[in-house]
This record gives sequence, structure tokens and C-alpha cells, in this order.
Amino acid sequence: MNDDPKGAEIHEGRGVRLRVRQLLPNLFCAHGLSNAVWMNVDRTTILVDSCASHSELGDYIRQTGSQAVGQIIYSHSHRDHLFTQDAMAPLNQHDEIGLLAHWRVPLNIDHEKRLWEHGERVRSIQFKEKPLAPRYRSPLVYPSEVYHHETTIELGKYTVHVIHVKGETDDASIVHIPEVNCVVAGDLLIGSWPNLGNPFKPPRYGQDWIRGLKHIRALNPKIVIPGHGPVLEDVDATHCLDDTIAGLEFVEEHVVSGLNRGHSLKQIVEEIRLPRQLESSPYLRQTYSRIELAVIAFYRNYTGWWNGDPASVYPADPTRVASEIRCAVEDESRLLLRIRELWESGNRSTAMELIQLLIRGREGTVEARKSENLREQFLQQLLVEDVCLMTRSAWINAQRDPQIET
Repeated sequence: MNDDPKGAEIHEGRGVRLRVRQLLPNLFCAHGLSNAVWMNVDRTTILVDSCASHSELGDYIRQTGSQAVGQIIYSHSHRDHLFTQDAMAPLNQHDEIGLLAHWRVPLNIDHEKRLWEHGERVRSIQFKEKPLAPRYRSPLVYPSEVYHHETTIELGKYTVHVIHVKGETDDASIVHIPEVNCVVAGDLLIGSWPNLGNPFKPPRYGQDWIRGLKHIRALNPKIVIPGHGPVLEDVDATHCLDDTIAGLEFVEEHVVSGLNRGHSLKQIVEEIRLPRQLESSPYLRQTYSRIELAVIAFYRNYTGWWNGDPASVYPADPTRVASEIRCAVEDESRLLLRIRELWESGNRSTAMELIQLLIRGREGTVEARKSENLREQFLQQLLVEDVCLMTRSAWINAQRDPQIET
């Protein structure tokens, strides 16, 4: 998700490229798999996030004049923003480091540990990584101090405000340093369209996400540092916040309007179109997630799971259903021709559903080979056209392991 930030000094590190940028005489941002931000004040340093537990982050911090990291703040509980014990050990070899987070962060770390095997499987699909990268295998470091709604840290002549918001998680924090007019936004901003609708995770907090962004906007910051992606300054910060708020509000209103008119999720997804000025916004590129996925997230926030189809109350085994339908098909070759026609005419969802019926339950068999070959052509075409990481991950997983369910 990260672009090369202008003016950043490049450090290769151990296998992960780290880019460090000096924003002010004592304020720095490191860009890697995620961002980390630190401020040096007198003889101590306050640090937000871990740059995905980068093993040499401490070295880079010391190169900026830091003598010791005295305080760490977690922006939220996603693993790429937390410290592992191995990564944290080199930060400060003399004094104990205070580690502050919202009170739900330790609960969510515990929750991830309970679902470890499931989480590993989901991460392998979403990020095409398997097994978990070595930098993540060390145990995570829990916060030593928690807060509920808002707290402040006095650091010399600076006051650091830590404010609870919800967005990708229910435990998120934004960090505001008014003396330098800077806000660290965490994953409320990620350098592209917000990851509100992640198809591999529970729905995120759409309305709260908008409120969090509006809180940042009301602070009128000159510097905004996202959880991923380049630092935003001056008019870029204002335009990014305005466009992201407007985009999310547009999608949310579209979903509410559709629900009130009795439209199905499928109708609401098919009807969504961003206004032209938002569609072309450089801050809302749909390279990590998509507006259609945000529609689904808002919809799931506001509705139950039943879709109005009586068959979905107690759903049948899809393999059994597929088998029964195949038995009723007199000529699969004719159906395959029809499926190709549907795909080429733009009815891709219908074509993909039908091809799955011909394959489901007999993957890898001689009988399914023609259908699998056609589906592979469909998936390859999608991968050529689709630039969104979330949906590309689904197509790639269908190629790699067509039977997996999350």
C-alpha cells in the first residue's frame, strides 16, 4: 500500500525495505509494511506503532538522535502495528518502556490467540503468505497501561493527546500533537480507499469510521500520518480527509436509501457509483479495497444475515445441490458453451456461479477438467483486469485451493 514518500531516506534492513522521512527537526516517520512515527524530546522518544515489528527500527530511531524510547502507543490491535518481543527488545536496553493502548487492545490480542489457526489460514489467503512471516512468530507485547476514552501524555513542552475511535477495529486510537499540528491517524487512512469491507474479516465500524475522520478534520492538522501510505501535509491532508469522509458518507447513504426502498444487497451493490470527483480522487484509489465491499460492510452493519431466500435459513450442502443439478443436465458441453457466452456478454457473476456448480464436489476429476479449464481462463482474465488486493486474493486462492472455505 505504501508509495515511496518524497524525501525519504531508504534503508534496506533485513529483507524489508524501510524508508525514513524527517518531517520536522524532531519528528520522523518510517514507512515499511506499515508506518511508525516518533518524536524526540530532550533525552527521550515517544513512538507510535512498530513498522510491522521491523527488526532494525530501533537502530533507525537512534540514528535520528534518540537516546531512549520512553513511551510507545499502539494505534490499534492489528498485528502489523504491534511489537513482538523480539522486535521490542533492542529499542531500549536501559529503562522500562511504557506502552499505552486502548483498553480493548489486550482483549483483542487474546481473541486473536484463540483463533490463531483460523487467522493463519485467512492471512494466507488475503496476503498470499504462508506460513506467518518469521518477524511475527515471537510473542506479542501487551500494553502496560490502558485508557478508555481519551488521555494525555506530557512530554517536555509537548502535550500528546490519545483519543479513542473506531474504524478497522473497535480499539483504535488517533494521536494528536497540537504543538506541531500533527495527527497520527492509524488505519483510518491507508493511502487508498478505506479497508471498511474486508471479505475475509468481520464487518468494520463504518459510521464510527466517519466520525473518527471528522474528529481529525476538526483539528485542522497540517500533518496527517496514515497507518499505511505517504504522509499528508497541508492541502493534501485536507483534501484526503474531505474526500475520504465524502466517499464513506456517500456509500453509507446509498446503502440506507436502498434498504429503505426494499432493495436487496445485490441490487445495492450493482447500483453503487461514486460521483466523478470522488471516483478520480488520488486518495480513494481502489487498490486495496473497493467501494462494493464497503457497501457490503455497511449493509451487514444494518441488517441480519437472512437474505429473504427460504433455502438460506437452513442451507443445504452446496456440493449435494451441485450434484443434483448436474444429474438434471443432459449435456454439460452445451452448458459450458452457454457459460462462456454469459461471461463474454458481461454476465460474469452468473457465469461464475454456473461454472462452480459444474465443478463443486468433484474438483480434480476427469469429469470436471473442462469446467476447471474454463474457470481458470475466467480467473486469469480477472487477475489481468483487477488491481484490488482484496478481490485479487480471492481469485488467486480459487486457483491455488478451490475447495478452501474460511
